[in-house]
Amino acid sequence: MEKLIVVDQTGLYRQVKLQNNLAAGDIVAVELVLMFIPAKKRLILLNRSTNASDMHNYWALESGKVRYEDLTEEDKIGHNLSDQTYINAAVRELKEELNFSVNSSRLRKIDQFHMPYKKLFFSLLSLPLDIQEVNLLLPDQYEIDRVREFSLDEFEQNVHLGDAICYRKDQIISFLRQQFREDELVGENEFE
Repeated sequence: MEKLIVVDQTGLYRQVKLQNNLAAGDIVAVELVLMFIPAKKRLILLNRSTNASDMHNYWALESGKVRYEDLTEEDKIGHNLSDQTYINAAVRELKEELNFSVNSSRLRKIDQFHMPYKKLFFSLLSLPLDIQEVNLLLPDQYEIDRVREFSLDEFEQNVHLGDAICYRKDQIISFLRQQFREDELVGENEFE
């Protein structure tokens, strides 16, 4: 039986079985992965399958709920969620949904935020990809219909974005602009 992690208003977590109803104060812990290709100045978004989600026809970041198996040993003792627990969840979800194995050291936390009306607590992580890695993304057809690259302009103008993206869209755009600028500077310095 799959065990999900929920947090309460104080930030402490507990596990619940997937079939159980959540209590009134429960907030499901979720990781979001912002995958981007610095060399092409593009980001990767997914279109969820009709089988897997109510997010069909919306573009979303790779994401998934934190499970008990994702917890670090320290988190199991202390009942708080560390950044590493969210990173562990992201590594697992990338493998399950995109058949993509990644070393956890490549993922970086950008932010954490709560969407009260959705009862979700997100940890937003980043994962830069090189051009060859994009071809290795093999979506699980049950969960994901399509994987697509977006330029920043396309992303800014797209109206079919999932709630979590819209909630933090300005922050995501700002982060990507900074990453793309830094990549340009590194490239310029290599030729000097």
